[in-house]
Amino acid sequence: MRAKGYGGSILVDANGSEQQGNRMVPAGPTFGSARWRELYRHALHEAARLGLEISLNAESGWNLGGPAVKPEQGAKLLTFSRVAVQGPGEIRRVLPQPPAKIGFYRDIAVLAYPLRHGEAMPARPIRQLALKTAAEEFGMSAPVTLPLLEDVAANRASRTPR
Repeated sequence: MRAKGYGGSILVDANGSEQQGNRMVPAGPTFGSARWRELYRHALHEAARLGLEISLNAESGWNLGGPAVKPEQGAKLLTFSRVAVQGPGEIRRVLPQPPAKIGFYRDIAVLAYPLRHGEAMPARPIRQLALKTAAEEFGMSAPVTLPLLEDVAANRASRTPR
């Protein structure tokens, strides 16, 4: 890297290697484990010896304390599930638990809103609503998000919830 004029590197734990049909990259040592720390220290020493800079950018939602940190103490991922009910009237129902990763889930809110299927739609529905409300993933680590700022009418297909 030094010979090619690079000043260093950023280590990013974003993974995402399996997105868009790619094969999964084989796993290395668990983030924060003794072996991972040993390899990280080695990379820092080599970088210092060569006058390079190493930065660490954690993006995957992993708890930065390593495997000793319990899931409830680590970074969280907002998740949800949907249930459609018929009204009007009081409805008592147990809601299904949304998908959970690493064995941890906690309720933070229940939102209810009318869908009004079959009624006239507003003159200007919100375009790309699922992406703007984080109900749908954009994909990849750093997608171009400029289209989310466009203020144009949605087409019929983007009006219906998924």
